[in-house]
Amino acid sequence: MSSWSASWPPPTLMLDTASIINECELMELSPGRGQDRQFVTVVEMAALLYQGDTTNARHLWRRCAGDGVTMTQPLLEDWWKVGRAMIEWNAQDLWTALKHISASHPTPIQQYATEVATSFRKRLFTMGYPVTSLPMAPLLNFASPTELNDFCQQYGYIVMENGMVRKTKDQDDALSSHLMTSGVVDPQASIVQVVTFLESSIAYQPSSLGT
Repeated sequence: MSSWSASWPPPTLMLDTASIINECELMELSPGRGQDRQFVTVVEMAALLYQGDTTNARHLWRRCAGDGVTMTQPLLEDWWKVGRAMIEWNAQDLWTALKHISASHPTPIQQYATEVATSFRKRLFTMGYPVTSLPMAPLLNFASPTELNDFCQQYGYIVMENGMVRKTKDQDDALSSHLMTSGVVDPQASIVQVVTFLESSIAYQPSSLGT
């Protein structure tokens, strides 16, 4: 039995994410299975984005949008704004959408915003660390230097005075290896995407989303 099965929506996306997605898909196919469960497609979209699976998130949105779901499920539309921003590498739209969800969605869905933000920041590390001249701090979008430093240290990075973020010697490839083997990040992701995302981050006011 899954750790979240006694509660719906799941209290967190961080445990059994794949099984959450699978259960949502089964409820999509068999409406009677999820008859008493709210926010099925919202939870599915958030879980897909937590895994960085924007391809299936886009497929989900197209299925739902074709059924006119935006008229009845504005929460799903809010989550699709996050997915679209990830696909387009639009920093301002991404953090604005997550901040809105965190402030306005019901519990526990609002908590998903923080979890998706954290998983996205981890993926940025693996995509950006080979380029030592890339200032990663604006991308990570923390509200304070303390939050930024704490997060970076937790995952084996340090923040330099010029705003660059680099790995510590004892954490050389551990995070990259873990995320790639767990399927959280695409090892072929282009550094050009990170640079594009960085450019869209310039002069953007950081959100209050923490770790």
